[in-house]
Amino acid sequence: SSGINAEYGGGSPELRQRGTLESERTMDSWKNSLMVNPVMLTTDMILEPISTFVEFADPNKKNAAYEGLKELLRGSFEKVANEEAAEEMKKQKHEQAMAEVQRQRAAAAEQARLHAEEIAARQERDRKEAAYREEKRKQEQEEKKKK
Repeated sequence: SSGINAEYGGGSPELRQRGTLESERTMDSWKNSLMVNPVMLTTDMILEPISTFVEFADPNKKNAAYEGLKELLRGSFEKVANEEAAEEMKKQKHEQAMAEVQRQRAAAAEQARLHAEEIAARQERDRKEAAYREEKRKQEQEEKKKK
């Protein structure tokens, strides 16, 4: 036994088994199935440009690695300066998510209120219609009695 505990999700369920890790062909099939059935990461992560690690090996190559990465990915990168900034970003994302949840709840409550009003209006209309029919039936009976 290798002592490796591999648990993974996403992709085709029938390919999520130990044998997948042992067969390159099966592993490729599972990777391709991720396009159809992906799995979302549940961990907050911060990306670090590779140039940060290049600097440890050769400080003179840090800028070249950073510029190469920018060119390759056609973008620039902001490094999160410290843990506080990362926590603030996380807090803001949480607040935005909570605000969205509140907005969705308010929209659902408004929809429910409108639906309840529609039902109440329909019931009132049906009640009035039934009362009108009953009144008309009584009038017809009265007219029959008079004849």
